[in-house]
Amino acid sequence: MWNDVAWKEFRDALRSRSVVAASVLLVALSLGALGFELVRGVTPESPTRLLFLLGGVFSWAVPIIALVTTYGAILHERSSGSLRFLLGLPNSRRDIITGKFLARSGAVVIPIVGSVAAVLAGMVAAGIPVPLSVYLPFLALSALLGAAFVGIGLAVSTLSTSGTRTIAAVVGLYFAFRLVWRVLLTFAVFLSYGYQPLERELPAWYFLVGRANPITAYLGATDLLSQPTDVTNFFVQTPSPSVAASVPSPWLELASLCLWGGLSLAAGYYRFSTTDLQ
Repeated sequence: MWNDVAWKEFRDALRSRSVVAASVLLVALSLGALGFELVRGVTPESPTRLLFLLGGVFSWAVPIIALVTTYGAILHERSSGSLRFLLGLPNSRRDIITGKFLARSGAVVIPIVGSVAAVLAGMVAAGIPVPLSVYLPFLALSALLGAAFVGIGLAVSTLSTSGTRTIAAVVGLYFAFRLVWRVLLTFAVFLSYGYQPLERELPAWYFLVGRANPITAYLGATDLLSQPTDVTNFFVQTPSPSVAASVPSPWLELASLCLWGGLSLAAGYYRFSTTDLQ
C-alpha cells in the first residue's frame, strides 16, 4: 500500500544526513536574512521586506533541496536491487510512486517549516510585527514549490539507470529553470522588438511564458504577498497596468506550480509503469 511505502520512506528521509544538512542550511540562510534586516534597521516595512528576502532565499535553496532529496528515489532502489523486493510486497508501481512523492515532499517541507518558524521566533524576539495572514500563505506557497520540484526530481529518477546521467539531468534542469529560461525569454523579447525592448512595455506573452517557469511563478506569487515599496526583484518583472489584465495573478503562478508537480509526477509514473526492471 502507498501509505506503507510513504511511512517507510519518510522515516528513512528523517535519518538522512542530506535532509538534516539541508534543514540546517535553510534555517541558517533564513536567519541570515533576518540578521540582514536587523542590521539594516527595523522599520514598518520590515515584515514585508523580510518576506521578500526569504522568498529570494527559498527560490534558490528549496528547488536544490527537493532535487537532491528526490533524484535517487527510484534510481537507488533499482541499482541496489531493493526495488524488486519492494514490488514483491503487496505494492503496485503506483503505490511506490505515490508513497515516495508524499514522503519526499514531507522531507522537503520539514526544513521549510523549521526555517519559517525560526524566522518568526526571531521576529518576535526582535519586536518585529508578525503578520500571519501573509506568512502562512508564504509557507504554503513554499511547500508547493518544494512539492513541484519533488515531482520533477522523481520523474528524473525514473528516466535512467545511470547515476551520472541522472545527476547531470538534475543539474541541467535546475540551471535551465534558474537561468536559461530567462535568457531565452529575454532574447525572444529583443528579437520581437528589434533589440529595443526597454523603450516599449513588455507584452502579455512575456509574463505568461515567464510564469510557466516554476521558480519565476514562485517569485511572482511571493512578490504579490510581500509588495515591498523600497526593494526591487530583478528576477521578476511586474506587468504594466495595461498588460496586467491579461496576466491572471496569482492564479497563473499557482497553476504553474501545481501543473509542474502534477504533470511531472504523472510522467514519472508513466515511465516507471512501462519500464522493464529486468
